[in-house]
Amino acid sequence: MKRQAWIDIAKGIGILLVVLAHTRFATSGVSHWINSFHMPLFFLMAGLCYDEKRYPTYRSYFKRKCVALLYPYVTLSLLVIALMSVLYLGNDPNFASYSLLCSMCKGGTIGAFWFIWVLFEVELCYAILARCVIRPAERLLLCALCGIVAVSLAGKHLPYLLDIMMLALPFYGVGHNMRRIMLKPKIITMSILLFLGLLHLLIVGLAFPYSACFAANNLFVPYLFFFLAFCGSLFISGLSMFIERIGDARGRRIIKNTLIYLGKNSIILLATHNALGICRASWSAYIGALWAQLIEGVVLLVLLFLLSGPLNSLVRMPISRRDGDKPN
Repeated sequence: MKRQAWIDIAKGIGILLVVLAHTRFATSGVSHWINSFHMPLFFLMAGLCYDEKRYPTYRSYFKRKCVALLYPYVTLSLLVIALMSVLYLGNDPNFASYSLLCSMCKGGTIGAFWFIWVLFEVELCYAILARCVIRPAERLLLCALCGIVAVSLAGKHLPYLLDIMMLALPFYGVGHNMRRIMLKPKIITMSILLFLGLLHLLIVGLAFPYSACFAANNLFVPYLFFFLAFCGSLFISGLSMFIERIGDARGRRIIKNTLIYLGKNSIILLATHNALGICRASWSAYIGALWAQLIEGVVLLVLLFLLSGPLNSLVRMPISRRDGDKPN
């Protein structure tokens, strides 16, 4: 599949919203709006990129996912643990290195790290489903049933975040089954997606003023949450399609390329910003909240630029070769 620029733009917008929701600058209303769809957006984008014809065997697919997701999960987790040991000035035992290592082995380290682990589980699970169930409608039904089971488990978590994996499967499955529509977008498609965003904003503002927590399976009104999450994710998709089509004027090109860059490196931002936010909270008592926020932003940008090249190179090298090719 040819890389779609608008998918990277959508992930770039998504990661900016994730970071904004975790700062002191987001109002409660903005946070509620972001939390109603921001993590489902990433699962839907991942489903759009799933191509069952690319890997003839499940073994080759499994190896690819270990390199593309499990490797960054482990390396970024160890990096964050090292950063926390240096930068965290508090005394919470949950942020001690040993506690974080134990958490890493169970599918999390700090904050949004759960997403990388859960995406790994979702992609492996859906690949099995795609090989066993031929009809798309039956796949979607099974994904929906997994979502229903996950909702019924709210407050009772399964080991290794398997309940969150089942909660994410419907978004991944819908993303995969919308490939024909979404990967060749037309003006009418984009207009409908943008209308869904307006509908989403009205419902969140008037009927769903709650801050849902996807990672904790705490959705308040689960089936309304699913509807809102799909509307919000599709709205960001439509907005990204329009941004991809904007002209080549210098200012527009800078905005588009910045969002693409952030989207390509969204896992780095997703993995590190929460840890730095926790460190920032421990700095506030010493240097003040505003200075702590500014320092956090600078460190986050430095890490993004330092890690984006080496990490993406290491991940892409094995992926870019076909089975049987010799390494350069």
